[in-house]
Amino acid sequence: MKQTSLKSNFLFNLIYQILAVITPIFTTPYISRVLSADGIGKYSYALSIVTYFGIFGCLGTATYGQLEIARNRDNKKLLHKTVSEIFFGRLVTLMISLLIYFVVILKASKQYKLLYSVLSLYILGQMNDVSFILQGLEWFKMLAMRNIIIKVLNIVLIFALVREHNDLYIYAIIIHGITLIGNFSLWPQVIKYIKPKNFKNMNIIQHWKKSMIYFIPTVATMVYTVLDKSMIGWITGSEFQNGYYEQAYKIEQILLVFVTTVGTVTFPRMAYFFENDNKEERKRIMGITMKFIMLIACPICFGTMAISENLIPVFLGKGYEECILLLRIFSFLIIIIGLDNTIGKQCLISAGKQKEYNIGVIGGAIVNFVTNILLIPKLGACGAAIASVFAESVILVAFIIYSKVELKIPKLSMCFFKYFISAMCMSIMVWRIGILISNKMVALSVQIFVGIILYGLFLLLMKDEFVMESIRRVKLKI
Repeated sequence: MKQTSLKSNFLFNLIYQILAVITPIFTTPYISRVLSADGIGKYSYALSIVTYFGIFGCLGTATYGQLEIARNRDNKKLLHKTVSEIFFGRLVTLMISLLIYFVVILKASKQYKLLYSVLSLYILGQMNDVSFILQGLEWFKMLAMRNIIIKVLNIVLIFALVREHNDLYIYAIIIHGITLIGNFSLWPQVIKYIKPKNFKNMNIIQHWKKSMIYFIPTVATMVYTVLDKSMIGWITGSEFQNGYYEQAYKIEQILLVFVTTVGTVTFPRMAYFFENDNKEERKRIMGITMKFIMLIACPICFGTMAISENLIPVFLGKGYEECILLLRIFSFLIIIIGLDNTIGKQCLISAGKQKEYNIGVIGGAIVNFVTNILLIPKLGACGAAIASVFAESVILVAFIIYSKVELKIPKLSMCFFKYFISAMCMSIMVWRIGILISNKMVALSVQIFVGIILYGLFLLLMKDEFVMESIRRVKLKI
């Protein structure tokens, strides 16, 4: 099968990721004001519960399926067999999970029964999700087009239909209903690969067994992403604390998009290179990816810390002051997740080192769970945020240790130091600007503009290779 261009895949994925950033920039401020912190907290808590059923139903098949498809894409017969078996195996486990979830709904309190019912759309969406097939085939154009349409519809429908505090259920229907429909739209592209001609000859069980190794880290990851929200609700009993956590976390996720885009499109290619033992190409791509991630992660991290006092009231409105500290804590995750996501997938999972990957993730999950228990009773949502930073840090250290053969640590460390220092200097100056300007909207705008300029100038002074190469190309075009 002919490989698609990494540059093309990156471009299509980047277009979607830009829209993924733009969408919540429009919707989050609106929703935070209409639904308020308690409404958002209620939604966040309920979604964390239904997410467990989705995760257990998928059994790690998203990552496993993507890898298997990438490895077998040159063998048409084996590719069709692999896709069919993984899809139907995934469908069976998700149906079981959905049935159990319905039992939970029946026993739920009146306060959450209706919301839980609406959120069953999440599991239905998972059942019809074939995006892992397209990712394994590196057909990111189709995925990007689907995702762009979903985002546009979300924006239009949210502003049109969500008007007051009680429209929480309408909001949930829009978010998950549109996703469900969007998943169906991908079927014409992949239906030819799903051929259940003879169910008796299908070996679904073998894929369940193999995917379990990817399911383990998924569950572990759930501990420090989803369980945080559940534990805040269980321990504090405050929908407001969940709401503050959710909104600060959402901003961090918006910013994280810029960092994770590269790793998303290079992951299948790295799996292909490992399968074909192409050491030179995988080390080249890994080096470029790591440098690029550090280039953008450092200024986003420290820049966010510097502008948070103006960003939160402008973006979320009044009543979200507690999100300022939360966002500053979450900012560290921009760098940490950017690195561990790339190293974990490209150096460990792609290389078949799933055991090492699992050790790192499980270690992080344990740290997160313990620190949540210790910190949430005393610090509330901030305790959960700190626990997440600790957990991701543990994972990053483990991944670096297990991937040292593939990583050029000394060279990468020098690049990281250069970006770190430049971002730190930039953030200090940006923070001072925010203090001098009284109008928060004006201050925020000036801070972002000046921050971008300053970071570029600092890198120019340090003769960063990305900056120098960009200047060289501009000169050639002129």
